[in-house]
Amino acid sequence: MHSRTVFAAVDSETIEDEEEVICSSWSDEKAEEIDTLVESVREAVEVPSFSVGIVCRERLVYAKATGYRRLSDASPATTETRYQIGSISKAITATLLAILVDRGDLALDDPISKFLPPSVELPRYRGSKTEITVWHLATHSAGLPRDPPNRKNIWHGVFLNPGQARPYSIEELYKGLQKTRLRFEPGTAYNYSNFGYGLLGHILERAARQPLTELLKVSLFHPLGMDDTTIELEPDKLTDFATHYWADDRKRPRIDRPATQFGEIFAHGGMVSSVHDLAHFISYQLGAHQRSKPPAMISAIRTPQRSANGEPFILQRDDISMEMAIGWRVQSPEKNGGIVNHSGEMDGHSAFLAFAPEAEIGIIVLANLGGARNRKANPTAAVQLGIKLKEAILYPALGWDTSDALAKE
Repeated sequence: MHSRTVFAAVDSETIEDEEEVICSSWSDEKAEEIDTLVESVREAVEVPSFSVGIVCRERLVYAKATGYRRLSDASPATTETRYQIGSISKAITATLLAILVDRGDLALDDPISKFLPPSVELPRYRGSKTEITVWHLATHSAGLPRDPPNRKNIWHGVFLNPGQARPYSIEELYKGLQKTRLRFEPGTAYNYSNFGYGLLGHILERAARQPLTELLKVSLFHPLGMDDTTIELEPDKLTDFATHYWADDRKRPRIDRPATQFGEIFAHGGMVSSVHDLAHFISYQLGAHQRSKPPAMISAIRTPQRSANGEPFILQRDDISMEMAIGWRVQSPEKNGGIVNHSGEMDGHSAFLAFAPEAEIGIIVLANLGGARNRKANPTAAVQLGIKLKEAILYPALGWDTSDALAKE
């Protein structure tokens, strides 16, 4: 798969001058190329709407929405339209972790039992003395299953997507831990876990002695001006919110579907945001935000981590081999710092976020289509566009060749 080059390639020896090369090279003609690319994917995948952004350091050089946030009355999507961002919430949770570690509220090697009530029973692997630590949760290496054993789903019928979870409480979290069997000894392997990141969010609020919703607002959202980013889904609190449409729903026109409600445990996937807010978030990751400087640990959370045996945590996703960092995935980190990214999918929404730290440029894709049972047959809508934008923007910015085996989708 080859896409048009939007930015000039940068030699590794001149990558420190990347902002000037990329941002000064942006033009209306290049914006039109991106317009064409976005629209072609929307039509091919039949996505109700895409909202897309391209960030150069502190500048949102491209922001555009196409399609409809709600099909039933043809309400157009805008770059202020809000979407559930799914597992990109994990990258936000990891960023909050970096902030709390920097200010001394907790440490990565702290056992999580330190922050939980004594009555909470934590699982051990086959009698091992190894305790689950904050780092284990943050790197998906705690041995926890993907989802809690006491998760309950909403029944929508045998022929409809069955994966929409019911809200999950702190009480249910504690009960779920008691019923859990670890898959391996913590720190020795990798297993992607929504359960683990939901628990991590709860550990952060216990460590800071502040509810996670307020902790996020005070420590991250408000300082960055991320005023559209929230957890609440009440209609009176959410304006310009995109309606959900299921990828497995074959009826035309697509049917309006309900949003997923998360309850008290949401750090793994329950956040809502917009292109403009996520542009602030990327600028913050790059150390270029005008209102707030990131903690010293911000670069550490995008550094690939290693198991107790010194092996990298490898994730194979969307035909790409990536290394797991803390809340982020890194593609080809040995090639000019690589591409830091995360995707997210809900029943009805999908999202994709990626940035190249060395080139200081990032991309954002939000869509109101998601929830496919078979990822191989129907990859996440936002990821399909995100991969093409990576090839058009981030690959050439890093001097990558799309035919290179390390970078090829």
